[in-house]
Amino acid sequence: MAKIVVRRKPVSYKYAIKLLDVQRFTLYSLGSTPLIACISDQIPPLEEVYTALHEAVLERLAQEAKREQRNKYRPERKRPWSPTKTKVPFQDAASKRARDHTLKDDLKIATAVVEKLGSPWNSSKMGRKPHYSPKKLVAAILVKEIRGGMSFESLSTELKNQGYDARTEEAKEKEEKGSRSPCPSQLHWAMTKIPEDYLKKALQILDQMAAEEHTKLFGEENLPEYSVDSTDDTGTTLKEVTVAMKTELHRQTVKYGLLVRLVTNTVVAVEASKNKRDARPLLSYVPPGATVYLDADYDVEYNYEYGQERRITLIVYPKLYGEKPYKGRHRHQAQKDFSKKKYGRRKLVERPIGNREARDGSTLNYRRPDMQRKGLLLKYIAHNIRALFTQQAWPEILRPVQFP
Repeated sequence: MAKIVVRRKPVSYKYAIKLLDVQRFTLYSLGSTPLIACISDQIPPLEEVYTALHEAVLERLAQEAKREQRNKYRPERKRPWSPTKTKVPFQDAASKRARDHTLKDDLKIATAVVEKLGSPWNSSKMGRKPHYSPKKLVAAILVKEIRGGMSFESLSTELKNQGYDARTEEAKEKEEKGSRSPCPSQLHWAMTKIPEDYLKKALQILDQMAAEEHTKLFGEENLPEYSVDSTDDTGTTLKEVTVAMKTELHRQTVKYGLLVRLVTNTVVAVEASKNKRDARPLLSYVPPGATVYLDADYDVEYNYEYGQERRITLIVYPKLYGEKPYKGRHRHQAQKDFSKKKYGRRKLVERPIGNREARDGSTLNYRRPDMQRKGLLLKYIAHNIRALFTQQAWPEILRPVQFP
């Protein structure tokens, strides 16, 4: 049996934190601050905290050494990923706790958003008065995509199982005949009725709610950091495409861009655009003084000019022509702020896209173009609701220890 040798050289502070296991070991040093967080009600003496940290790090170092020895002769592609290198313990624990919520919890968040936005449409004064409240119908629509994309039939069934009462106050008082929860056709009608701008504002409100929760525990540092990326989703409709002089049927794709707040992993805006290099529609949602990370596709002069007009710092990976960056007055001025260390945060923009692919495979089960755009917004509204639950889980996991 091969001998396992544990290195005696002290490990770095950040690496020691990654070696700790949140589910098994409950005492941690948080980030680069001297705060000690405790996931239990009992507070041990400080000496015991140091001893436990030391023993836990040594144990995980030994496990990592054994793991590397076992996988030494395996092909690189078949080696399992190391949990200490791919997951941050705190974030993983918060994400797991955030997933333990019910449809009733989702509806509470959606109802709070609708109350801030107001009624999505004005009911007609002519004819019979509506049986269902427009606000409650919209709240039900906002949670449609949160569990991998429910059909209207599945959503209607889930609402009935939860006892969701969507009737107006007047209908409740009169005790009118009819179901308390909307049927599939009523939900479909409500989705066609919702303005697209209303869903865009709901997306922004959820981002603001997550930012407020984050600020309560971690402060406002890194909040004004954003990133822009473009991607596409596959629809259900088919279109004729000529390939090698032959006509084939391909699924229609919807191309769009995302603006993401990095520290909270929330989507601020979604904009469909044929020009994948134009970031200006998304930059219009960024407040002055913020920093936005973009890849080389957005290394265009008009993006820099727009960013400087709005006092936004753009960190863009420069394109090279003959091993030199392209010319341009605004581009040249913006590239003074570029550094590879700062640009490394841009990769965090991939998280919402990856989360969506894991849930529903990035498919849009809508046919009409307007319904596709609304469905796309609903999918990222569902993502923001999950991100909000994650931010709300942090105070339950991290409790500051006060020593006498």
